[in-house]
Amino acid sequence: MGFVNKAVLAASCIATAAATSVKVSSSGGNSTKHFGLDYGYGFLHEDINNSGDGGIYAELIQNRAFQYSEAYPVSTDHYQSINGASLSIQFLGVPLSDALPASMRVSSGNGTGPIGFENEGYWGMDVKASQEYTGSFWVKGAYKGSFTAAFKSNLTDDVFGSVEIESKAVANDWTEHEFVLQPSKDAPNSNNTFAVTFDPAVS
Repeated sequence: MGFVNKAVLAASCIATAAATSVKVSSSGGNSTKHFGLDYGYGFLHEDINNSGDGGIYAELIQNRAFQYSEAYPVSTDHYQSINGASLSIQFLGVPLSDALPASMRVSSGNGTGPIGFENEGYWGMDVKASQEYTGSFWVKGAYKGSFTAAFKSNLTDDVFGSVEIESKAVANDWTEHEFVLQPSKDAPNSNNTFAVTFDPAVS
């Protein structure tokens, strides 16, 4: 019944908004004087609690979906490469979806061993051993190895938790990889990143 009430309320609000009329003078300008005072009208966007990015919610990864528009091109902002990996934005012929046409390509650099990326989150990441973290990422292209997802300190070599994810990636298709990460210890501060690595030598 609560759902029905909300639906009716939303419908009535829409109907009310549709009935509103606005008059704008076509000549002479529109006075901004009220009680002898001048008002300047404009637009102000105050990004409180990351409202411009959807607000604060149970999400640690910043720029997580590489959302794209012509007005605001996508980038690798908030991502750093690991072990010389090259990170670039791609617009593939077959994207993950029409709503998400951009993806990040991770290719090996000059180094050896595992490569990947890390994300700084929103002013870092608070990592607690009592918290279970769930997530997923999509991969396109065949890969027979495994991926490692981990929480790492930005200040030390500490790794607060990691999980190995067996690759299900196949050629010419997108494959989702889900994981559950349970940290083994608390991070002493929020100056931490989330990282995904893999060994490019494994074909």
